[in-house]
Parts: sequence; structure tokens; C-alpha cells
Amino acid sequence: MAPWSERALRVALSIVLLCVPMQAGAGNLSILLCNNVNVDLFDCVDLVNLYNATDGDNWVNHTNWGSNDVDSWYGVIVDPLSGRVIALDLALNGLDGEFPPSWIGLQALQFLQLSSNALRGELPEYIGDLQSLTFLQVGFNILEGPLPDSLGNLTLLENLFLGGNQFSGPLPAGIGNLLQLEVLDVFSDSFDAGGRLTGPLPDLSGLTRLRRIGLDANRLEGPFPTYLDQMPMLEELRLRGNRLSGPLPANVGSLGQLRVLDLAGNQLIGAMPSTLGNLGALEELDLSFNDFTSTLPSALGDLAQLRVLRIAGNPLEARPQVTGPIPAALANLNQLEELNLEFNRLSGALPECLGDLGNLSVLSLQANDLVGPVPEAFTALGLNTLYLGLNFLDADQDDRLILSPTLQTWFNGIPNTVDIIAGLGFLDSLDQRPVVGDPDVVFASGFEGLPSNSCTGA
Repeated sequence: MAPWSERALRVALSIVLLCVPMQAGAGNLSILLCNNVNVDLFDCVDLVNLYNATDGDNWVNHTNWGSNDVDSWYGVIVDPLSGRVIALDLALNGLDGEFPPSWIGLQALQFLQLSSNALRGELPEYIGDLQSLTFLQVGFNILEGPLPDSLGNLTLLENLFLGGNQFSGPLPAGIGNLLQLEVLDVFSDSFDAGGRLTGPLPDLSGLTRLRRIGLDANRLEGPFPTYLDQMPMLEELRLRGNRLSGPLPANVGSLGQLRVLDLAGNQLIGAMPSTLGNLGALEELDLSFNDFTSTLPSALGDLAQLRVLRIAGNPLEARPQVTGPIPAALANLNQLEELNLEFNRLSGALPECLGDLGNLSVLSLQANDLVGPVPEAFTALGLNTLYLGLNFLDADQDDRLILSPTLQTWFNGIPNTVDIIAGLGFLDSLDQRPVVGDPDVVFASGFEGLPSNSCTGA
């Protein structure tokens, strides 16, 4: 039998509506009201079904839902010329339930915002039939299961935000067809490995308009993409907590608009490319918990806008670590607020010029192979968090290691710091990194009782 035409469906639905008893279910809207509204019949039925499926009577705001003027329903925008619903914004509105089993209307919908509710179940396959969509956000719900392949049909889509759910399976290859896409966000909100995307990262090389990629905390694997130089507008690249492998390609340095590069917690290997220094707009760089084996590129000192630099090693696994001295060029990072290079094999003395980082508030260099005194220039830093333990530093400088009033305030909470650091004393890999000095000095006060510590005094 041939499929019904839209006209035949409309006629059939109209007959059904005439036969429906004039009474809604408890706490629901009746689709009978769609006989007398000022919008497309199918659009009205879909809205009523969504209301009933997600406990509409208990939404935070359901103003005017059920009236004849659909354009006055909270969150609904109707095109006055066509009578079609073109926007639906019900974010943070207490929707609780699953998507209706089908939508037969809403074909003119351009904007769909259902984030931060309690939508459950799977994202339905029919979402790909809404081919007028330019904006689709259903983030921060309780959605799960595979992402529908039909997402690849939304060729006008500019913003796709599905993050904060528990989707599983692969990222559909069809997303690579969304050539207008500017935002792609499908980070996981699951503590269960079963609620995360898996498999290789699909080919996104055609998405040259992308400004944000957010695929954090999934289980995506395979080599790190080499086509990033084809995304000149990219501002945020967040791939933290996946299983991407191989080297970090040099062409990452071509992303002149990039503000955030977060690749922590992957399996990247080899040398960090010196081309990172070309990222003149970069404000946050996190390459922690990978398998880099190189020294720190001096070119990092060229990142004039950088506020956060994290390249920490992994204290819980015997994995490769960054080696060599701390580049003096890092002292050029005048905007830097956080510097975290802990749990590596950095060696040599602490560069005195780091004391010139006037905006620095967090400095963590613990668990390296640093030697010598703490530079006197550090006394000028306005730090509120400082970790220098588990090195080979000489901390016998009582009179000048009280670095600032803010740091003194932080050390009033020293028991928390003791808990954090003392727990690391059980790691065999740290046993040969003594703490030298008087335990009354602030740098050593958290380390009494650790293996291989050379603290003296009462």
C-alpha cells in the first residue's frame, strides 16, 4: 500500500478529532482543541502530545497552553504568515517524561530548545525529519541510547547541543554532512562507561564553520584528527577524557582563533609541537594526563593571552612524563593565573623569573625532580594555592617563604592539603623524592611522615 499523502493524513486526523470525546484525560490537554486553533493542525497535535507526554500540567510555566491562540503558549513562536510553529523554547521548564512516539508536524520548526529538563529515553529517529532546524539543544536531560543516524539529515543545523546526557554508541558519521554547523557539543554526563560515546571520531573535515567542539568524557578512540587546519574559525576544542592516540599534529598551531584547547586524559604521545606557540588567542591549554615524552616547548611563552596552563602527569600510573627544565620563557605569560606542571620529571632549578607572573594565583609543581632553593622573587607572587612538595628543593628559608597574605589565609586550611598530599606518599614512584627542610616551613608542613622525607625538628 502506498504511503498516505499529507493531505490524506490531515483529512483522516480531522475526522478522528471530530470523533474524540469532549474531555481531556486527567491533567492533560485534549487534542480536540486543535480543531479551533490558529496554527497548522499537525503542529498543534504534536505540541499537545509533547505536553501530555512530559507532565505539562506540572511544568514550571505552561501559561496559555490549551488556549485557542497557540502563539501565546509559553515557549511557542508561530510564523504569522504560514501559521506554522517555527520555535519551541522550553528549557529549564520541568518537562518530565519521554519524547512522544512520533511527530507528524513541526516540519517548519527552526529552533528547538529543551535543555535542562528531565527528558528520558532515546532521542527519537524522527528528529531528523525536522529539516528546517538550525538550532537543536536537548542538553542536560536523562537521554540515553544511540544517537539517531537521522541527525545527518539536518543540513541547515548550526547549533547541536546534546551534552550532559548519557548517550552511547558511535557519533553518527552523518554529522560530517552538517556543513553549516558551528557548535557540536555531545559531552557525557555519565559515570557509567555504558553511557558514553564510543568508537572512532568521524570525519568532520568538511565542517569548516565550526566554532566549538565539545566531546568531553566519552570513550572516543583512534588517532587524533589531522584536519583541524580546515577549521579556521574554531574557538574551543574540548576532547578531554577520551582515548584519542598518536601525536598531536603540528597543524594544530594553525587555529588562530582558538581560545580553549583541552585534550587532557587521552593517550597522546611524542613531542608537544612547538607550533602551539602560534595560538595567539589561546586562553586555556590543558594537555594533562597524556603520554608526552618531550620537554616543554619554549614557544609556550609566546601565548600572550594564556590564563591557564596545565600539563600535569598522571600520579597513578607508570606512564611517560614530560622532562627537562621549566622554560624561562614561561615568565612572558603575563596573563597567567594558573600554572600546573605537577607529576612529571621536570628537572633543574625553579626559574627566578616566574616571580614576575603578577597575576598568578595557583602554582603546582609538586612531584618533579626540581632542585635548589625557592627563588626569592617568589615572595612577590600573590598566590593562594601553592604545591612545591615531593621535589628536591631546599626549603630552609623560614623568613621569606611566607609569600603573601592570601597564601597565609590558604594555609589556615592546611589539613585539607595534608590529606591530599599525604595520600600520595603511598606511591612507589614518589618514594625517592625527598622533601628537605624544617617542617615548620610552609612548603614542608604537609609532608611529615611521607616516605623518603628529610624534614627535621619537633
